[in-house]
Amino acid sequence: MLQVDVTGPPEVKRHFHRVRFERILVDYLLREGFYESALTLASDSQLHDLVDVDLFLACRKVRTAFGRG
Repeated sequence: MLQVDVTGPPEVKRHFHRVRFERILVDYLLREGFYESALTLASDSQLHDLVDVDLFLACRKVRTAFGRG
């Protein structure tokens, strides 16, 4: 995984790493098909601008249309 050196006070570093972790987790949940959990986490963490939720929801529609969803 990419290592990022965050400078600043410990609170800034913790916030950065928490947002990064939650963003990765939302992405994973979306890729695995746990849409409701991912949407809840993205909403609670205010990550909608950082995650392509709309893209994954569009993909879900396509998968469902093909009968794989």
